[in-house]
Amino acid sequence: MQLIGRHGIGRMKCVGHLLAREGTLKINFDVAVKEGNLFLAAVCRNSSGAILHIRTNQVRGSQPPKVEALAARMAFALGMLFTDCEIIFEGDSLILVHQVVNEECIPDWLIEGEVETIRQFLMEQPAWKLQWTPREGDEMAHQLASLSVGDLSRDCIPIDIVSSDDSVSSRRADV
Repeated sequence: MQLIGRHGIGRMKCVGHLLAREGTLKINFDVAVKEGNLFLAAVCRNSSGAILHIRTNQVRGSQPPKVEALAARMAFALGMLFTDCEIIFEGDSLILVHQVVNEECIPDWLIEGEVETIRQFLMEQPAWKLQWTPREGDEMAHQLASLSVGDLSRDCIPIDIVSSDDSVSSRRADV
C-alpha cells in the first residue's frame, strides 16, 4: 500500500485500490462520521486511477446500513454522468452488496428503497456492476467523505490525494 500523506484529516493513511481494467470506470463509495453528522462520498476514477468526479453529501442519522445504502444510491446517481461507460461500483458494506445483487433476497426494510433503486439502475445499465471491496480498497472514498459536502472541483482536492498512486492491489470479492 502507498502512504498518501497528511491531507486535512489530521492523520496518515494507507490507501489500497485495485484499478479497473482499460476502458472501465470505477466508482467507490463510503461514509464517514464526524461530530454527529454522516458524510457520504463517491469517487469516480478511470482505468489509470485519475479522478474524474467526486460527489459528497451530508445527512443526519444513526443507522449505518441506511447511510451506506444512501452513499451507494448517490454513487449510482453519479454514474448517470457516464451512462456510455462500463462502470464498477465498489463499497465496503457486504450486507448492502449482498442484498442488491441477490434478487431472491428480500431487502431489509430499512434500506429497501435504496436496494430497489440500485437494482433498477443495474437493470437499465447492463454494463454496470456492483461489488464488495474491503475497507482498505475504499479508503479514498472514506477520506473524501470527511473533507466536504457537495460536488468538489478537482482544484479543491489536496494535491497528495489527486496525485496519489494507490494502485496497489487489495483483496476483493465479487458477491
